[in-house]
Amino acid sequence: MAGLIRRTLLKGLCLAAFGLILSDFGSDLMQTRAAADLGPAPTSSQSLLRPGPAGPVLTTGDLAAPLRTASPRPKPRLETTACAAILTASPTAAALVRLALHAPCAPDMPATLHHEGLSFDLRTDAEGRWSAEVPALTPEAVFDVALAGRTLRAAASVPDAVDYARVILLADDSAPLHIHALELGAGRDSAGHVWAGTPGAPMRAVRGRGGFLVRLGDGAGGRSAEVYTFPAFDTLRRGAVRLSVEAEVDRRFCGRQVSGTILQPAADGVLSAMALAVDLPSCASGERTLVLKNLLRDLKIAAN
Repeated sequence: MAGLIRRTLLKGLCLAAFGLILSDFGSDLMQTRAAADLGPAPTSSQSLLRPGPAGPVLTTGDLAAPLRTASPRPKPRLETTACAAILTASPTAAALVRLALHAPCAPDMPATLHHEGLSFDLRTDAEGRWSAEVPALTPEAVFDVALAGRTLRAAASVPDAVDYARVILLADDSAPLHIHALELGAGRDSAGHVWAGTPGAPMRAVRGRGGFLVRLGDGAGGRSAEVYTFPAFDTLRRGAVRLSVEAEVDRRFCGRQVSGTILQPAADGVLSAMALAVDLPSCASGERTLVLKNLLRDLKIAAN
């Protein structure tokens, strides 16, 4: 009996051991098949995200980077800090004021200057700059420049503006109209004949020796201005300045009408405006110059 029990126990132990061996073998077999189906395990240098048949390969850098969309750059405006336009005014000799415009975002741009009835067109250069010496018509001179939809203003104190007499002719830049001044008995083409061809210099007026003329405008067919200045102080001689407007008759304008505006001080010293319209003779007339003597009042000069 005891022998039978020992054989039964021994047989059960053998079957249990055999079952454990089969279990381990089956586990190894399943792991081997799984490894064959999935391929080799990824290493640390390989991405854990695999591309699909037609999709792009993604990396962790692509996932972390924000989505960027292109946006159009706004057009520069003069009121922005980078595009701020500046107009400055500095008094100089003979009651002139040096105006300097800097508009970095308005290169090669047309503009118009206004000052007490005086107006002319100008144009900035390739860097958005422009400068000129402009006669001051009042002791507290204010200058406005209309540029790109904005108006820039600059002011200057010019107390000696009252010491100079000014006469102004406004016209299209291409119009053949000019101020001519014959000073104190001077004849045509003499030292005292002041016009665009022989304009004189401001220091001539500062020293009381005569007047000078400045021409203002962009020279490209816009509105231009001629300003004749004569000193009303410390004049060394007495007499009169004979003033006239002359029109040059050439093939561009013969037989046509040209127009402009004259500004001259009235008896109270205030500038008064008068419109000007001139019918030029025909090309067949042979005339080269048309002298308009009665448009401007002569300046009477008394020696001090």
